[in-house]
This record gives sequence, structure tokens and C-alpha cells, in this order.
Amino acid sequence: MHRRIILAKFYNLWHAIKARVCNNHDIDPNYFDVYSSDHQICCLKNHAAQIFTLEVILHKHRQQYGTIFEPLEGEKALHHLIFLKTKWKPSEIRALSLEDSLLVIQDEMHLDNFPDEARRVIDAINLPETISFRFDDILDEDWVPKENSIYLQTHV
Repeated sequence: MHRRIILAKFYNLWHAIKARVCNNHDIDPNYFDVYSSDHQICCLKNHAAQIFTLEVILHKHRQQYGTIFEPLEGEKALHHLIFLKTKWKPSEIRALSLEDSLLVIQDEMHLDNFPDEARRVIDAINLPETISFRFDDILDEDWVPKENSIYLQTHV
């Protein structure tokens, strides 16, 4: 039962991210499944999966480093992860765009270390495994960490 709840949380997160990315780029979310061979749709789908991957990584980071005093909510988890990697000043880290932040943590952006439930979501959305669909218009608005964090919150 517990695993089903976790799986549902990851699916809900995916659907929220997909809807936001589609809305920000004026694409009907239903096209993700219907027009799977369209280049623009593949790029957007890959981008949404990239944001989903970011959220999964940050969820794991919060579980490892969050405390009752600082749970690392929202983008604080990303900033903390970047700080641990770079030792840059927090003000420098906060000034990074989403695209730059993703570049800094690129070595973390692997599906290999996903929890099983998150991996099932990625498998279900049928990402291409050998072809990279690079999306060049990464909008900071595509990632809304406060909204996304609602889906994976855990209460002690």
C-alpha cells in the first residue's frame, strides 16, 4: 500500500510538471502522448522529464540533508546541492538561472539512482533512450519548486 501511495505522488508530480511546461509553451498536454514523433513535442517531453528528474534528485537530497530546522523546501534544496558541489557563495548560487543550475548538477541528473516508483513513471512516459531531444528554450517558469514540492512532501 505504501509503495502505491509513493507511486501516485510521483505520477501526480509528473502530470503537474507536464501541464505547466505545456501551458508555458502553448502546447496541449494531450499531444505528449498523441504526437510522440513530433520533434517539438519530443523536446518538450524531454524537458518536462528533465524537471521531473530534478525534483526526484532534490527529493532524495532533502531526505538526506533536510532537518526539522531546515527541511530544504523549494529551491533551497537545489541551492544546497550546488553549494555542496561548488562551495560558491549562496548569493552567487541564488543568481543562477535554471539552465545554469542544471548544468552545475549535470552529474546528478541520472535515472540510474531513481527510486523504483519514480523509475516507473519515467518508463511509462516512453522517453527515447538513445536520442537526445535538446530543448533550447528553458524557461525558469517551467520549474515551480514550491508547487512541485507539495507532491513529494513527507510528514514525520
